[in-house]
Amino acid sequence: MPTRQEVLQAARQEMRRRLAEKPKRVAPDPPPRYDEVFHEGTRWLDGEAGESGEPVSPSSGGPMLIAEYDDRMTAGAAHREELRRRFEEYAEEWSTRTAHLSVLSQRMMHPSYQRIVGLGPDALPLIIERLSTHPDHWFRALRSIAGEDPVSREDVGNFAAMRDAWIRWGRDRGLI
Repeated sequence: MPTRQEVLQAARQEMRRRLAEKPKRVAPDPPPRYDEVFHEGTRWLDGEAGESGEPVSPSSGGPMLIAEYDDRMTAGAAHREELRRRFEEYAEEWSTRTAHLSVLSQRMMHPSYQRIVGLGPDALPLIIERLSTHPDHWFRALRSIAGEDPVSREDVGNFAAMRDAWIRWGRDRGLI
């Protein structure tokens, strides 16, 4: 019976053999331009539409592609609604349960605030919207999720300027 090391050695050799037999992928030289790839894809799609290049109608008797309804088509809207519901729930809980705290770091460590951060980038528009309508200390959550800080050094500590910088940042990126 072979030892564990012998089995591992045999597996490594087999893997090396397979890799040596596998054809190497080589990038085209020069790489294709985007418009060439686009036009090639368009030609393929036109070929799928039929010889005339016109869409095939059911009455023509030709081949017809049928688009089936897929639940994933509405997943985006359902996801946004669920995200908004959760965000509003967490934000209200955070605001209510931490209103009496004067130490900002304690407010930021509240589980509801952390859950909002955990919602990730999809929550950025909701946080910025809330910041504009219900000003509060959302800056740490925004920095954590966005990975950047649009507030200039001069404006740090100036709540209105910090709020305006984040709202401008959100508008510039099409988030609000």
